[in-house]
Amino acid sequence: GTIAVADTDEWDDKSHDPGDFNGILRTPVIDLATVTSSAVTIEFDSSFRPEGGGGGAAEGNQTGVVEVTFDGGATWTNLLTQDGNTSTGSATHPSVNRHEVLTATIPAGASTMQVRFGQIGSNDYWWAIDNVEISATVNGYEFVGISGQTAHAFTTAAAGNETVVEVGTGQTVTDTVVHSGDETIVKTGSGTLVIDLANTHTGGLVVQAGTVILRNVAALNGGPLTVAAGAKVVVDTGTSRINLSDLALDPAGSLELGRAGVVVASGGFNAAAVRQALVAGRNGGGWNGAAGITSAAAASTAGRAVGYIVGGDGRLTVGFAALGDANMDGQFNPFDLVAMQSGGVFNTGAASSWQTGDFNYDGVSNVVDLVGANGSGVYGQGNYNVAPAGVQVVSASVPVASSAATAPSLSSGGTVTQLTFAALSAEQDRASSGTVKKKAFATL
Repeated sequence: GTIAVADTDEWDDKSHDPGDFNGILRTPVIDLATVTSSAVTIEFDSSFRPEGGGGGAAEGNQTGVVEVTFDGGATWTNLLTQDGNTSTGSATHPSVNRHEVLTATIPAGASTMQVRFGQIGSNDYWWAIDNVEISATVNGYEFVGISGQTAHAFTTAAAGNETVVEVGTGQTVTDTVVHSGDETIVKTGSGTLVIDLANTHTGGLVVQAGTVILRNVAALNGGPLTVAAGAKVVVDTGTSRINLSDLALDPAGSLELGRAGVVVASGGFNAAAVRQALVAGRNGGGWNGAAGITSAAAASTAGRAVGYIVGGDGRLTVGFAALGDANMDGQFNPFDLVAMQSGGVFNTGAASSWQTGDFNYDGVSNVVDLVGANGSGVYGQGNYNVAPAGVQVVSASVPVASSAATAPSLSSGGTVTQLTFAALSAEQDRASSGTVKKKAFATL
């Protein structure tokens, strides 16, 4: 990151209007509505080096102050004054470089606060500040009004215009900021951050620690998502999928999809890494792995899983699905049989994926997968992914794999069980003659 520096020497070396240097740096207004403590603590690193002399703004002098207001700026209370009487002229002296800890009593009835740093001087040295943190107590938990180097733009602007949101252990915080521009949200701390607003920023989300719950399909505005080792992202958008430009999930990170999913732009994912994350999250069929891509909805519903396909446009879709829904359109029907057949790998032992019938992630498509699909119990039943009562479903674009113009039809009153028996028959033919004489996908 960067630091804030007021340098009267450099200022005076340039042409300027008559008068002295007079600079003020203000924090954003901080909401105190839920603060229960009677005071706030203001901490920061300070390097205040005067050339000499006392205070004021005369030649060779400088004065720095820290002030706070609890009434919207009508009055300001001094918390700290620095000048030549409090610091020596040596750049390495302890009186120059200090970690300041200030306390301000919150007046009765105050609902907001703001802090400002001011300096006056004329051809002196500098005052630099960094790592500003303002904290109090909210309902028994630590309240972070300003935390870390990049929590607010006035302290530092990290590379890529990052906004760091730190949530402490045991805390759950809902983000009330609408993010815009090239901003990147960086989540730190082991607590939980909830993002339920529609944002317009392009920098996406980086989760370095703890948990982030996404409750709006536009929470990331189609930007990138990065999940670090030990961190977790929960997609809580009903049955709607979130669009991403890029997905980077550490092997020890977690992405919980529930009944929803994500759609990643072409070139924004590593197919092998995604499959590895799915296998880890599947955890032998439980879909409750300690890391990887998981689904609590799949874990609690028979015949459900997390499927994945790469569409003709190169986009990756990963989401809650019924076994058998090869094209991930929310239904298990003849079009899925076409998608499975078109791969040409059924019962061949060749490598397979979800869209060619590998529903149990063993790398091949065979009778075992068809038995599992039959167990989903949703063939020909229309949309099986319906959000539970009370869950708001937000529409989102969902890519669907191309399907043939004419789909095979089951005989009157038929079920997918007949497809399974056809495959079993094919296996029997293979054993007796060495060749498959009946196709598992023959019209029944």
